[in-house]
Amino acid sequence: MRLNHDDDVGDPTVAAVVIVRNGSKRLLRAIESIRRQTHPVDQLVIAVDPSTDDTLAIARRVGGAEVLEPSHESGIANARNRSIAACQTRWVAFLDHDDIWRSDKIERQLTLAEGSGAMVCTGLIALFAESAEAVSPQLRDRLDLPPRLGLTPSAIMVRRSLFDQIGGFDPSMEIGCDSDWIARADRARWATVDDVVVDKELHEFNISTDTARNGREMLRLVRRHLERQRNRGG
Repeated sequence: MRLNHDDDVGDPTVAAVVIVRNGSKRLLRAIESIRRQTHPVDQLVIAVDPSTDDTLAIARRVGGAEVLEPSHESGIANARNRSIAACQTRWVAFLDHDDIWRSDKIERQLTLAEGSGAMVCTGLIALFAESAEAVSPQLRDRLDLPPRLGLTPSAIMVRRSLFDQIGGFDPSMEIGCDSDWIARADRARWATVDDVVVDKELHEFNISTDTARNGREMLRLVRRHLERQRNRGG
């Protein structure tokens, strides 16, 4: 699949890409954080992964959005790749449906990235929960952590042309596809907003609570990273 188009110069500038599955409780909150941006986005794409609630009906009611309905190619990676292919902008900014952008995220990242020539721009993330009881025990201690570097799609804004250079997200990974792509982007120029740009919710449905699958995929990521290092050294 070709993810992008031939030219990434000129307007429109930024597309917001929302990935959602079983998100009826939180989707509109995420959309509202996009609507509140001090630098408006030029395109809104909502990719709905197969859901058992009324997520699709809610997405269809979002004004001005391009809704990508569930496909036989399910999973986070496929949803991200389909969304990137639909973008008509220089920049792509991701937002998972259970996260919230700070109102100046796009403005600050766009100013920094275009001023520095970066291909990827991130910032800090802060974790929150409706209540500690809503978070699994293995994640609960994270609520006390200070804001940290956002190596997660909801925190990054990516030059669209970078996907043509290094490819999209790997559909063979469910949890690790995001970390795998970010690792492959490590040789591109990055810029970082030294402030919180996204609030990330911890809750009972976070896929990172699947510790067995997470462990298997993280091991694959380490092996891939070592293989890339060997190839570069050669």
